[in-house]
Amino acid sequence: MSLDNMSDSKRILIFINIVVACIASSMMSTALSTALPSIIDDFGITASLAQWLSSGYMLCMAVMIPATAFLVRRFRTRTLYIGVVCVYLAGLVVDILAVNFGMLMLGRVMQACANGVLMSMGQIVLMSVYPVGRHGAVLGWYGLSLTVAPIISPAVSGVLIDAVSWRGVFLIPLVFMSASVVIAAFTLPDILETSGSGFDVLSFSLCALGFGGLTLGVGNVISLGPASPATLVPVVAGVIGAALFVMRQRRLANPFLDLSVFSHRGFTLAVLVGMLFYATVMSMSVLMPLFFQTGMGYSAAMSGVFLLFGSLVVAATSPLSGRWYDRRGVVPVVLFSAVTLAVGSLGLSMVGPSTPVAVPVVLYTVAALAGCQMMPLTAFGINSVPEASRADATSLINALRTLAGALGMALSTGLMELVASGSDGTVMESTMEGMSVTFTVIAVIAVATLLVGLLLRGTGTRADGA
Repeated sequence: MSLDNMSDSKRILIFINIVVACIASSMMSTALSTALPSIIDDFGITASLAQWLSSGYMLCMAVMIPATAFLVRRFRTRTLYIGVVCVYLAGLVVDILAVNFGMLMLGRVMQACANGVLMSMGQIVLMSVYPVGRHGAVLGWYGLSLTVAPIISPAVSGVLIDAVSWRGVFLIPLVFMSASVVIAAFTLPDILETSGSGFDVLSFSLCALGFGGLTLGVGNVISLGPASPATLVPVVAGVIGAALFVMRQRRLANPFLDLSVFSHRGFTLAVLVGMLFYATVMSMSVLMPLFFQTGMGYSAAMSGVFLLFGSLVVAATSPLSGRWYDRRGVVPVVLFSAVTLAVGSLGLSMVGPSTPVAVPVVLYTVAALAGCQMMPLTAFGINSVPEASRADATSLINALRTLAGALGMALSTGLMELVASGSDGTVMESTMEGMSVTFTVIAVIAVATLLVGLLLRGTGTRADGA
């Protein structure tokens, strides 16, 4: 359909509906962490098995994100959106009625697959219905929902668990998603062009093997070690799958995922910078709880309070950074983010067990400001390719960023533990030595990201035509 004459009220309604669905689905990425003890007791399972409700969720998302490009080209926008949300709703119902762990895991897989598609599809739809000059602001608010929902969901789920049971965790997303289906049925037009191409099972299988294998293998580095078969086998399988997938896409006239988007300089740089940022930001997210608890001796509850400041700052600055991008371009946002990350992480590398806790809290909050670049950089990268390739660009950015985050968490934790194990000090002193080296490395990566970010100048599409 033509979007030139779409009214602002229509755009706002579409935006609100997508954000509501995004909030509901994003809540479930962290909400179950509070419910795991209750689930373990109810089903009589081990903690290592229960954690698959979270890690399996991320793995299924990583597999489905690249498939979004094919799905949005193959199915009408409204049909696909309603269908995916219905799959998510069915997964919620399965979990509410679950009588064993297998049934509960099935529901989580359904939710993760749907969320993987919704996350990328929402960005594609919003960038299609809004003009280029408003992409930063729109994705900034969209990013706010991605940030706030995971922050508040553990607290909300705790209240629901106490009031109902762990099954109550699924009730709020159930209400939100049900409303989203009804609103979409009446308001969401068929926005994106479709084609009748068949489903390339082999390409999807290789894509799933590549992204899924690498994500699973890298994630296992933390708990099982780099030499474990559970790490090596998925990584090797993932590398082989990714290589075969690339070879196949280059031979197909109508590829499952159009890798030619990497021929656009702005997109390639945006992906590289985005991966560097996400790897470091996610590294800090897993390091800081250890920093406050093991390195400084604070409780888990206090650690959560300290980390909340950084999360709320990112949530507050996300819409502002989007407007900044619309007015000034992506370079100032990227440079600001790189500088705050470098300053914060370098400062954290100098903190010791006896340092007043206010110092690392402030430094982490400064470093967390680096998160404000995510949506502007995404908009910049997607706008650097032709409009017909937006679906492929969105899927690739999200999938590669997810992989970079898993890699960053695994490597940073491994480096910290390696340095700490070679220390002769107390547990707290050894932990802080490991943290010092790791945060120094993160600061170096932040400086490298800043230098690469300078290359973004003059690339991509801006509302002013620059």
